[in-house]
Amino acid sequence: MRVIVSLLNFRPGRIGGVETYLRALAVHLPNVASRDDVVFLLDRDVARELKLPGVQVAVVERSARQVQMERILEATTLYRARHVERALAALRPASAGDVPENDRMSLRVGRS
Repeated sequence: MRVIVSLLNFRPGRIGGVETYLRALAVHLPNVASRDDVVFLLDRDVARELKLPGVQVAVVERSARQVQMERILEATTLYRARHVERALAALRPASAGDVPENDRMSLRVGRS
């Protein structure tokens, strides 16, 4: 099974103890779920700040501010953040079949 942990709302250094919890989760979750494929979904700003060595990371190529503004628009209007939808669709396992292979998001492993 593929487990995607979205950190699109995460802001390192601004959320207190949540960062400590997430770092520990990133270290231990892959070991506990060793039979599963664990992927952390980040925006490009968080990907630069948050180091998750040995963990699969997928990056939405939007800034933290862009993601935040688009999430607000989604909550209050008919707007849809299609780039996030596409990123999630691209992370589906190959058996999902409805996402062409060349549209799948590449995973970065062992960012440091």
